[in-house]
Amino acid sequence: MINQAPYIRQALYALLNGAVIYGGEAVPVYDNGGKAKLKYQILIQEMDSNNEGTKHSITERWQQVIEVVAEQRTAARIHVDAIGNEVINRMKPAPRTTGINLDSQFQLLNVKKEGQRYITDYGQDGTFIVRLVIRFSFLINQINPNN
Repeated sequence: MINQAPYIRQALYALLNGAVIYGGEAVPVYDNGGKAKLKYQILIQEMDSNNEGTKHSITERWQQVIEVVAEQRTAARIHVDAIGNEVINRMKPAPRTTGINLDSQFQLLNVKKEGQRYITDYGQDGTFIVRLVIRFSFLINQINPNN
């Protein structure tokens, strides 16, 4: 059994980095930690898994958090909504499809958006930090190289 986590993070980074454009610029993507004082950013955050395999398969369900962060003068959600919509559309462009390309030793069986929530904090100099936290679920089967 292979730890699928680094492969998932690499695939998400490849999918989103340089591809999400807002305000005429690519929104920077970071793996579990962003940069202070950026207007907008996408963070590939926490993930956890549950084994759903059988004696015939190595299958795991992963929960992945992707966070869209905006530092702005108001608490409006318009910017994180627009960027978040782009993230969601790249992850799942249509029913029964995904934009995620995993390593060939894995088969992505299902991608679901599990939910989302907003968090608003006070930033420095009278700004607001608005966050859109999106939870995705992936069902991934490890392909047995011995078959």
